[in-house]
Amino acid sequence: MNYPHLFPFQYLLFIVLLTCGLSAQQHSSSGTITGHVYNVVTHQIIFSADVMILGSTLGASIDSTGRFVIKNVPPGSYEVRASAIGFAPVIQRGIVVRSDEQTELSFILVEQSIQAEEVVTTGDRDLLFTNQQLSTRSLSYKEIQNTAGGFEDVIRTLTIMPGVMQTRLDRNDLSVRGGAASENLFQVDGIDIANINHFGTQGSGGGSVSFINLDFIESTTFSSGGFGVLYGDRMSSVLSINLREGRNDRLRTVASLSATQAGLNLEGPIGQEGSYIVSARRSYLDPVFKWYGFSFAPYFYDFLAKVTYQLGKYDNIE
Repeated sequence: MNYPHLFPFQYLLFIVLLTCGLSAQQHSSSGTITGHVYNVVTHQIIFSADVMILGSTLGASIDSTGRFVIKNVPPGSYEVRASAIGFAPVIQRGIVVRSDEQTELSFILVEQSIQAEEVVTTGDRDLLFTNQQLSTRSLSYKEIQNTAGGFEDVIRTLTIMPGVMQTRLDRNDLSVRGGAASENLFQVDGIDIANINHFGTQGSGGGSVSFINLDFIESTTFSSGGFGVLYGDRMSSVLSINLREGRNDRLRTVASLSATQAGLNLEGPIGQEGSYIVSARRSYLDPVFKWYGFSFAPYFYDFLAKVTYQLGKYDNIE
């Protein structure tokens, strides 16, 4: 294009402004991938882990807060790999990144042996390992969300696993390897909870729907056998749920509506070192039941909140 009426200085200024505008537009169209990398046995952050986007040069290491952050990721679908020395690498596929959005991921790595020179050790007695977990399966937020028939409920998602079944289709009472629903243990961020379901039957451990909001879940670990004495006298299974931290970069509000319930999530930073996430949900089937003349009108509501504040490199309050 020709602009004969522009002086050289004006022409140069026009070129600079146009370049800055294109650069700003390109920057705003990128997204961010962030999250944590955990040890499957100890549930602790693996600070030596690296996370890479396969087929690209983008990647990041775990920072002092225990998170990895990959910035300036073009929108699209990617395969993301987490690896660390002494652990088997894990790849998550189909990770979707959108413009100006932060995609949360969680990796759970399993230790593996490293080939080294022969080492001879001696001792006076055998070592007893009481925390080895067998028959263990880890599920991320994306896997739970995309599981067919799971209805975005962490308990119903477990029914796809071998040896797990629902005793009733309208309830979350699980029978693991033929055991009773009362023989299952639920842990949320390491805290034992007797029942994580609404309309639960006392002593059964089940109910109609889980009160754990799927948007709160970062990862889950389900063990159907071989767990140690750390988990008490439960005979069938252990479900450990890790809740994610709130966004620490900006405020985020999400409203949700399903066939049975409506909810609102709010999350954001607390200064430079903390974050919060709050959720409120309520079912709305009771007006429908009353409209059709049913004598009973069940409904539920729940509130969840998590506040995290980083005290130092290895210490934080939740």
